[in-house]
Amino acid sequence: MEVAITGAAGFLGQYAVAAVLGRGDKVRAIVRPDTDLGAIAWRDHPAVAVVRADLTETAGLTEAIAGVEVLVHLAAAKTGPWGHQRTVTVWGTDNLCAAALAVGVRRWIAISSFSVYGYGPLRSGALLDETTPLEQHPRDRDAYGRAKLAQENVFNHYRDIHGAEVTILRPGIIYGPGALWNASLGAEIKGRRIWVDSGATLPLIYVEHCADAIACAIAHPEAAGQAVNLVDDDLPTQRTYRHAIAQQDPTWRGGLTIPWGPLRLKAGAIAAIAKLLGQRDRLPGLLVPARLDARFKPLRYSNDRAKQLLHWSPTYDFATALDRSLNPREPQAIKPPAPQSP
Repeated sequence: MEVAITGAAGFLGQYAVAAVLGRGDKVRAIVRPDTDLGAIAWRDHPAVAVVRADLTETAGLTEAIAGVEVLVHLAAAKTGPWGHQRTVTVWGTDNLCAAALAVGVRRWIAISSFSVYGYGPLRSGALLDETTPLEQHPRDRDAYGRAKLAQENVFNHYRDIHGAEVTILRPGIIYGPGALWNASLGAEIKGRRIWVDSGATLPLIYVEHCADAIACAIAHPEAAGQAVNLVDDDLPTQRTYRHAIAQQDPTWRGGLTIPWGPLRLKAGAIAAIAKLLGQRDRLPGLLVPARLDARFKPLRYSNDRAKQLLHWSPTYDFATALDRSLNPREPQAIKPPAPQSP
């Protein structure tokens, strides 16, 4: 089987290519035209064909994916204002979906995010799973959350109107080598870390686990039409995560710690005043209640559906996954196979 993967040179994308190769499939790795592949371990793998394409442009997209059996869509903008994220994430997805239908590629694995859920109505300690309603007020959220919601709407349109076979995967916070900081810990302001302590469990998924779940979704077409949350079994709290990293990285020590409860109360009061003054959109993220809820509200999480539908299970416990993140090693699957003896 040949699988097309957009965003193949990105953080998750590199591991997704490795996981798919490890299951014996071929990969058409779609990367941006200006991507430097010099540090990509699989760039010369005989089962990988690299295709350069700009998803915000329609030219060349049908040629990029023609003939593959499954399309995995990872490419998205992680940062930037709403206009940029709408162009890259939403319009780019629409272009890709239209191109896929044009060449008869109807099986898609769509990578979404926990950011699509509506956190405001949830009580502290509630279970967030696939039955949790999505955000009903996207303008109250950051640009990334808005873009991922809009992107899911694009996929749902092609599923409902055109019959595309779409499996939506919603990872929690993906972490791994070089990607340990996340917004559910606090904020970085002028080089200083501000820790927001709510005692929350972090909905983490180690990057190799996430990549393996993608490969499992490819292997199980019966998951089409479903949305599936991805989190690890062994989930640390904010404090456990921070302290575990600080034992090896002194830059994770110190900083200012703000308790969640007082911050949330103050943000609610300030947001109400700002709304009356017509200044709500000018508030920093740490003073926007909807964004605070999405980042810090203490909740519980489940990966039961992923295990049932994808036949997937995390390989490592938290301590082992963190060690692999702090002391990275190259996945074996991305190495070309050894030459066979005559």
